[in-house]
Amino acid sequence: MKRGFTLIELLVYMGLIGIIVIVAGQAFSDSTKFRVRTENMLQGTTEADNLSQMIAEDLSQMGAKFVLTDGSNKLETDVFYDDANSDHSSFALNASKDEISFKKLVYDKNGVAEYSQLIKWRLDGKKLYRSCQSLEIKSTSITSYPSDCPHKDEGSSFEVLISDKVEEFSLTPGRRLQDADFKTDAATYYPAKGYFALGNSFALAPRTGSGFMRIESFASGSNVALSQFSSNTGSEKVASQLYLLDGNPTGGDFDWKKCVKFKFEPYKTYAIAFQLVAFASNANPNFMRDFLPGTDHISIGLRKPDGNIIPYAPDFMVYPSESNDDYNRYVEFSVPQQTDDVCLAFTIALFSPLVWKGSLTVSKFAVTLRDEAEYSFVDFNLNDKEEKKKVKAFNLNLALKYGKETTRIKKMIPTPDNGTEE
Repeated sequence: MKRGFTLIELLVYMGLIGIIVIVAGQAFSDSTKFRVRTENMLQGTTEADNLSQMIAEDLSQMGAKFVLTDGSNKLETDVFYDDANSDHSSFALNASKDEISFKKLVYDKNGVAEYSQLIKWRLDGKKLYRSCQSLEIKSTSITSYPSDCPHKDEGSSFEVLISDKVEEFSLTPGRRLQDADFKTDAATYYPAKGYFALGNSFALAPRTGSGFMRIESFASGSNVALSQFSSNTGSEKVASQLYLLDGNPTGGDFDWKKCVKFKFEPYKTYAIAFQLVAFASNANPNFMRDFLPGTDHISIGLRKPDGNIIPYAPDFMVYPSESNDDYNRYVEFSVPQQTDDVCLAFTIALFSPLVWKGSLTVSKFAVTLRDEAEYSFVDFNLNDKEEKKKVKAFNLNLALKYGKETTRIKKMIPTPDNGTEE
């Protein structure tokens, strides 16, 4: 005989179904919230990365005052922020550090300045704006300016809303550390003579093989001169790589595979310090003046003796000096695991017009156990024109908020051409 559900059984079934629906609904809700949070995090991270790169590309070109004119370098004074009042920096920063305006040059393909631009980044509430205005004409061939950067005689600057989700935006100026800022009693790892030791002999041997261009002019000693770099203005892109050798090698000993072998212990802080000077002569103008961070590339990092990279040890970007009081280079690093038998190598790839014709000198090379930073980000008196000239980097603090997710980025941006006056 067939029988139906009793009332109690039906209530139990309905209760079970209700529990299942609630659990499933909660799971779906949690899944949706997780998906939305993940999408917000990814979108925020992507936009923050892109935005910080835009700002870094702008700021790194601040100044860039030296250009080639009639075969020699010329100082373009109109990129100073207020040259008429002896403000020989290239920027103005407000007290809140959330609005900066600065000048930079625009070059033609031959490395000649065509005109200068006034760029401004400013925060208004949660909205970040960028504006651009073209200034003085530096080339008679210029008959029109970009639509997104009109000339000052054509009206006001062109302003664009970059993001309306900015929680934080600030730029803290910093100066380079000089010799007096470094401790002389730091534990020296290489060479044994001590940090920044005068008379320290070393060599930089060019790597050979596919994908690397040999530098034809090089030397060993306490000062290593580098020139005759490769041009990347054509379709073929090449780089040069130079490995650290000890002493004064000759003949067959001048082999990049015979590089100095280092041993680095995990989680200790090491530093690489050296002087990197761009030099000039009557026959060799200082083309390195036109070096643009973010376009041209000079870096130093760890390499295996066979040339392979160390995956957990990224290279450090450096740049040539633009004045005699700004030649010390200093990077610090640590490794997450014991790292034996590794070498130190420079990688150089130059893309800006004429920069590859320049010359560099590397000297006073040392590796130490250190705890100082390369820059000092302290409170500047930006009303002091001489203090403004000393600013050679900015710390970018950026936070974007999508939904309930906040993405934060802190980025150090070198500005080597700010304050150049010769």
